[in-house]
Amino acid sequence: MELMPSCPHCGCTLTFFEHYDCYDDADKTLFFANGYCPQCQREYRWTDVYILSRIEDLEEVEKSENY
Repeated sequence: MELMPSCPHCGCTLTFFEHYDCYDDADKTLFFANGYCPQCQREYRWTDVYILSRIEDLEEVEKSENY
């Protein structure tokens, strides 16, 4: 699986710049990313999709007044 997209014009692996927004639902989390091609200098946006694979380190905490 390729973790970074490639430039559709020259095929170079894009360089990630930042995540500018995110969205979460019960099935997945989407991170909206900006980046650029270091070879031809074009700028791009794409969506990184994360799917929960497991839960670790569950621990009980003191009850908060917010719950």
